[in-house]
Amino acid sequence: MESTMKYIYISIYLLISTFGLILFKLGANYGINLIFENKTFNLTMNLFSVVGILLYLISFILYLFLISHFNLSYLIPFTTGIAQVLIVFFASVILKENITIFHILGITMIIIGVLFINN
Repeated sequence: MESTMKYIYISIYLLISTFGLILFKLGANYGINLIFENKTFNLTMNLFSVVGILLYLISFILYLFLISHFNLSYLIPFTTGIAQVLIVFFASVILKENITIFHILGITMIIIGVLFINN
């Protein structure tokens, strides 16, 4: 597979995974009900949560594809690091979560680590 396409697939994976998590969390903020009584299981969730779960499932399938085309020693640290940065950013923008100085320091260290792995 061409090198450029590999990085396009990684980018797609990262965005789908991140937005899957963000949408699930957004839906969870509105409530997810899990009830088990009288031998009956009832789960109700809103559209945000359902779409989030579907996106995350798609990202998992794409991740399996990526594993077959990259060295694990490169893929896992690279995607995990970038995903952490994206999640903090989008959680701040969409979910209005606070970013502290520790988040910024951690993101800086992650980016430095990703740069080292990428070379």
